[in-house]
Amino acid sequence: MIAKEPDLISPKLSFLYFVLFVQEYTRAYNAYSAALQLSPVGPSSHVFLSNRSAALLSLKRYSAAATDAKRAIALAPTFGKAHARLGQALYFLKDYEGAVAAYEDAIHYEPDSSITRTYLEKAKAKCDRQKEKHARSARGEEVSVLTENSSLQATVTNSVATDPNAQAAVVKSMGFRGQSQVMSKAVSSGLSYANSLDTVNTEDDPDFEEALRIQERANRYLASKNYRHAIEEYTAALFLVPDDYNLSPDLHLGRAHALNGSRRHDSAKIDAELALKIKPSPEAYSTLAKSLFYLKDYQGAIEAFGRCKDMLPEGESLSMFDRAYLQKSEAALDEVSSEEPTVSRSSLSSGTPVPKLKPPRFVPREEVSVRRIVDNSHSRLPDWDPHVLSCTEF
Repeated sequence: MIAKEPDLISPKLSFLYFVLFVQEYTRAYNAYSAALQLSPVGPSSHVFLSNRSAALLSLKRYSAAATDAKRAIALAPTFGKAHARLGQALYFLKDYEGAVAAYEDAIHYEPDSSITRTYLEKAKAKCDRQKEKHARSARGEEVSVLTENSSLQATVTNSVATDPNAQAAVVKSMGFRGQSQVMSKAVSSGLSYANSLDTVNTEDDPDFEEALRIQERANRYLASKNYRHAIEEYTAALFLVPDDYNLSPDLHLGRAHALNGSRRHDSAKIDAELALKIKPSPEAYSTLAKSLFYLKDYQGAIEAFGRCKDMLPEGESLSMFDRAYLQKSEAALDEVSSEEPTVSRSSLSSGTPVPKLKPPRFVPREEVSVRRIVDNSHSRLPDWDPHVLSCTEF
């Protein structure tokens, strides 16, 4: 029997596969970075950011992947894949509660994604175990560092693969891709780390000061009712600071006001909800309430105004503007409620019984034949009886 020689090439092949794997996703990262440099605010920019986030996930650059995913969401809040990749990044960063919220948003916009649902269940399980571990630690119980399925090396191939669908590049319900030079310059300044992968590990923060300057311009556009330019400027600032606790909610609310001014109330509602997710405030509930009023969701508007009032400091009340909208919402809801029963009573309580048709009467084939012969003999067309159906005719 010949002894089998030790396989000396396997380690080399494994290393080669690893190198090829890294090179493949590095090339993908660099390609999407180049595309973003050429078109930082084009119609596909949110897809480029989302797919670059996917490449970063595969390269285990989880913080950078989360940043790209958040920027994609800032450009297109209804793009489900960006929410899913944010959930993936937060999962690997052990922010399981944030991952659950991101996956739920992804399913809201793409309910048919079975992969996202699978990862949502994993994130929920991790979140529950993490909460249980913290509770046991608070009680002074001994907690094991390693638990079953505690490894972070989960399979991410399916969820982070670049999207082959060309239609995913278009988010029809939003449209925050302006082409102004100011916005392009602002967005490009936030991409300074994208020239090469070597600079990703520094995880540079967005240019906060530049975002503040852009916000000032956006506020001036909004005050002058130049809503299109205001939307572009707020979006550029959100690209730079997609998740700042203090500034980002103000940017979302500013963009929501501009969107309401442009009669894009569905999009304004989404921005108000995004602001509430980052930092709940009376201003955010007020903006949400007005967006719901424009959408004729009067009950939702009243509830949002109620939450706005609950969050106000003691002794303060709704502004005169908000009180006017609240009164309009209540009046509109009362009008709708009073009309609905009237319509139903007019049709049901009139006292006139609904006539019932007699059931069709079937006759034998022979009788029908006799009737036809008699009718033909009188040289006239037979009178049609809707209650007599011939089995020979149907």
